[in-house]
Amino acid sequence: MSDAKENSPPEPHDPYLALRSANYRFFALGWMVFVLGHQALLVALGWEICSRTKSVELLGLIAGVQVIPLLLLALPAGQLADSYDRRRLVQISGLGAAVASLVLAILSHRDGMIWAMFVTMTLGSAALVIGRPARAALLPQIVPANAFGNAVT
Repeated sequence: MSDAKENSPPEPHDPYLALRSANYRFFALGWMVFVLGHQALLVALGWEICSRTKSVELLGLIAGVQVIPLLLLALPAGQLADSYDRRRLVQISGLGAAVASLVLAILSHRDGMIWAMFVTMTLGSAALVIGRPARAALLPQIVPANAFGNAVT
């Protein structure tokens, strides 16, 4: 009997196994929309700051203000993800990033001060950093164990 099991062909690989889970589809779709929006925001910020200041140095500072919260908050964010409800942390993080985006839109529309834009970018980046470990830790809870590898890739 064990020889028959050993000689049987392996199960065929299903590249869409994770997508068969409705929860994962919502999670992946939400994440893709977020990433596209965030990339559009970064392009718009670069355009806004470069067109208003004509300074390439300030354009480079956009990346710098996003790294500072990452360096300062990455470890505490992991601790938060282990200590509190991960779904709630992801929600709060997304809300913080959305509020920061709204404030940036208002500052852009009203020709707000450049320093206020950088402070808002830093706060929005901090919100995203806080939610990142919680979002990563949610994935094993969303998909079945046999689909986890497929979901990660």
